[in-house]
Amino acid sequence: TGSSSTNTVTVRPDAGNTGEIISSSNTAGILNIDNADYVIIDGRPGGTGTVPDLEIRNTVTTGTNASTVGMINGATNCVIRYIKSYNATENTTGPKNVVFRTSASNPTGNSDNLVEECYVSGGRSGVASDGTVANPNRNNTVRNNTIVDWGFTGIWFLNGSADMIIEGNTIYNTTGVSVTNPSGINIQSTYDGYNLTIRNNKITNVISTNTSTSLNVRGIYTVTAPGTGSVLNIYNNFISLNTNNNNSASTYGILTTGVTEIYTCNIYYNTIKLGGTQTGGTSGNIVSACINKTSNQQGIVYNQKNNICINNRTGGTAGNVHTAFVYIENDTTGTINLDYNSYYADGSGAFNSYRNAVGFNSLTDYQTAASPNEQNSRFHNVTFVSGTDLHLSGGSIQDPELSARPVSGITTDIDGNLRNASFPYKGADESTAFPLKTLNLTVNLEACSPMQDTITVSLRNSTSPFGLVEMTKVYLSGTGTATVNFAKAVDGTSYYIVVNHRN
Repeated sequence: TGSSSTNTVTVRPDAGNTGEIISSSNTAGILNIDNADYVIIDGRPGGTGTVPDLEIRNTVTTGTNASTVGMINGATNCVIRYIKSYNATENTTGPKNVVFRTSASNPTGNSDNLVEECYVSGGRSGVASDGTVANPNRNNTVRNNTIVDWGFTGIWFLNGSADMIIEGNTIYNTTGVSVTNPSGINIQSTYDGYNLTIRNNKITNVISTNTSTSLNVRGIYTVTAPGTGSVLNIYNNFISLNTNNNNSASTYGILTTGVTEIYTCNIYYNTIKLGGTQTGGTSGNIVSACINKTSNQQGIVYNQKNNICINNRTGGTAGNVHTAFVYIENDTTGTINLDYNSYYADGSGAFNSYRNAVGFNSLTDYQTAASPNEQNSRFHNVTFVSGTDLHLSGGSIQDPELSARPVSGITTDIDGNLRNASFPYKGADESTAFPLKTLNLTVNLEACSPMQDTITVSLRNSTSPFGLVEMTKVYLSGTGTATVNFAKAVDGTSYYIVVNHRN
């Protein structure tokens, strides 16, 4: 009586009972937590160890509610951990493997639940929140799971879903099924005012066997715009899409959409790599992009900083476009902030960036067109450990072109390593600290008393067109002095020093 955080019910195998299996063929699901609170399903025998053990299987191949594990009708504060959840519905529309379901009459929704450290295999979607709009599912967390061989999407954030955290998951296919729009994470909720955080995930090999020319492959995808007032945070993710995928019309690492809603989208510190060979596609169309921003809705706020975007995908119909970043400028009432990103594309028909239907391989031309944005971004290739392991390697370690500037609130990388407080790396992987050069600067701010204030200090090339090498903000002391550090300055090279003050 009186369930609470200190009064829970735990269901698990007893110590020594390894390899336990719960298996059935059931269109209503196998394990449903129905209007129950503070229930813990722990798949570890004796509740110890770090490896999923208890197997829960649904062998039925069809049925809208044919989940394996479900939380329904107001299940709250429940935990699903260390289980192996199998589902056989990846070839049919509708079912989910592990799901936060509807709550028709309970206003709490299925909320404050946790799914962690599980192995989730199969299902039309791996883990999904598919709630009731009137009683939405809130504050659920899906973390540190391995989610494999789903049909439509690894994690599905559907209508009736509000605040959620998706972090630390590994999401991939080893084989695909015939579906025209597969994605690692699919964002479909139009609920107003939610906060969705997607961080520290690894998405690789989104695969479909479909041969249709309408096949579209996505890493992270806002299939419909987040509701008005919502905030979408996407940071510290590895996204590696290297599969050919037959006649795919497009392959995008991150695609954000929206033509009617006003929301905030923050895309920081992601590393995205595309590969494979394109077959077909429509001439003149963008068939692959690491990041694709399609919304220019009035009032939208879009921030994109410190990302690495490498597009090695090639081939396709003559006139196809492969690019690292493609975007439409915001309406004049919107806000767009882009900077300290690294873009590179080298396939046939490749452009490092593509803005308002114009492709750019000249950084100077791009920065002129994008001004005041992207002034510290670069067109620059990067070396990774492998095509699917996007940790930095070789010459990219301590490469000053990969130095960025901190983003408030993001202090660690995808592995939990601390980021440099002043000169972090672009992308999801923080590596060996950059060797810095120091400028000892004295500035007399005329007609400014006291002299103490923030200034922006830039290094620019000494020859026309005097391209920006690096900029940083510093605070002048009471005597007008500041110690300014730069990662990209080279000894023996002449620069112009440019000082800007708010006055």
